[in-house]
Amino acid sequence: MIRYILLIIVFSLSTASCGDMSFGKIEGKWQLKTVERNGATVKVDTVWYNFQSQSLFMLQVYQTQDDRYDWSTGFRTEKDNILTIEGMDQNITSISDWQDTARVFTIERLTRQHLTLKSSEGYLYDFIKF
Repeated sequence: MIRYILLIIVFSLSTASCGDMSFGKIEGKWQLKTVERNGATVKVDTVWYNFQSQSLFMLQVYQTQDDRYDWSTGFRTEKDNILTIEGMDQNITSISDWQDTARVFTIERLTRQHLTLKSSEGYLYDFIKF
């Protein structure tokens, strides 16, 4: 009987850890896999969004033609499912599709291995945990 109860507890804990994470658990490195724009999906594998501590952000872009990385840093804030990234240097507009040094996203999906952001311009960014 005790073995049966322990088995139920272990099973419950293991299945609970496989579920969706709550919003705000975005820390870590995320590799951009696709961007959906105006109904068209573009595959991407050279862009990473890095979320560190409670407020730091870094965008990394691998430049295949030069075999080098470009990057830009800034700060982020989260409230409910809204992610605001700001304070980026001007380099951001030359290495990404960002039009300004700040951007607002809605967190559409956030699990342990998957992140989907919707930009204020309506683009969907789909990431996997790196």
